[in-house]
Amino acid sequence: MLQQTKTITIEENEENDQTTVIVEQTTVPEESLEIGGVKLTTDLPWYGNAFVLLLLVALLYIGKKTIDKWFEKKNKEQGR
Repeated sequence: MLQQTKTITIEENEENDQTTVIVEQTTVPEESLEIGGVKLTTDLPWYGNAFVLLLLVALLYIGKKTIDKWFEKKNKEQGR
């Protein structure tokens, strides 16, 4: 994300003591972990993000192994 800046300028009539007020607001880029177009924003330190990422990978691995076992069992039953 690129930094964005908004500026508000207020100027008073030059005949009345000429007052100028400038307010500048800059956004702070949000730090997050992005892999393959998937952004993980947890507001945790880097090791918190790494733990969440490892947890997600572990869940995917366990899910894949479970599905593999289910298909293996199904194929054995059909082979009888």
